[in-house]
Amino acid sequence: MVAVTRIHQDFDGYAAGSIETAERYVRERIGELVNGLAAKIRHCSVKARENGRIKLLSEIEPLRNRIEKIQRRMTESESIYFPPHIRQGMAKVDDAAVRECDRKIEMSLNSCSEIADSLTCAESDTHIIERFSAMAGYLRKFETLYAERRMALKKEKRINYFI
Repeated sequence: MVAVTRIHQDFDGYAAGSIETAERYVRERIGELVNGLAAKIRHCSVKARENGRIKLLSEIEPLRNRIEKIQRRMTESESIYFPPHIRQGMAKVDDAAVRECDRKIEMSLNSCSEIADSLTCAESDTHIIERFSAMAGYLRKFETLYAERRMALKKEKRINYFI
């Protein structure tokens, strides 16, 4: 059994009821984590700007832009379309597999957020480039996992569509 994560608190599962509701619930929780990370990066950008850290800004801005792109994709894409005849529940959804993907997404965002928390964004830090590179890596991993999550749900939709 997969451990309960913050994004799955008070969540009954993908197969427990309406798949659209379940998918939207988890997507909104993931969105909250992304928004929290975006706020940290914006704060860091403001501090660097206030302290005249132009070189640091050149490292922060690509991260900020990537997070904004992620936010746009998450809000513009809305939820996955499910035909009306399967909206009431999908018995064959591999709940554990999709939850595992969600867990990895949360871990990736939390790791990125922990790095953001450790940054001062004002004083010189000899390892700051490495930290920003690590954050960029976690964001790339998030994007890959988020795409895998959507594909897993779409795959289950196709399987159930022909039943």
